[in-house]
Amino acid sequence: MLERYIEKNGKKMRYGYTTGSCSAAAAKAATLLLFGEGDMDSVSIDTPKGWTIDIPVETIIHDKASISVTVIKDGGDDPDVTNGLEVVAHVTKSKMPGVRVDGGIGVGRVTKKRSKSPSWISGYQSCSYEDD
Repeated sequence: MLERYIEKNGKKMRYGYTTGSCSAAAAKAATLLLFGEGDMDSVSIDTPKGWTIDIPVETIIHDKASISVTVIKDGGDDPDVTNGLEVVAHVTKSKMPGVRVDGGIGVGRVTKKRSKSPSWISGYQSCSYEDD
């Protein structure tokens, strides 16, 4: 649980985790575990605000070549409809070079041709892309 607060309309309110932070934490934990980090109860990520936060890991599912990690979205004291949502990252080793990130069910896609990102990039990603 994040122990940071903000005053909103004269009321002290606890910050929560964004869906993007939960996605990043689940993906980081799954990747670290897949490459031998060992079991973990939480994972640290850096936020755009410059904070380092620890997000609890809810479940870990192993098989021979992949790992799925679930974290639970904590919306804080001002939750939205995603509060309590299970955010799952599934990471698989590949023989192909590099890293491929893809969003699952419910993750938006870039579809406009005017966008600088190709249409296969999931809408939630935060990674750089350069045209060849």
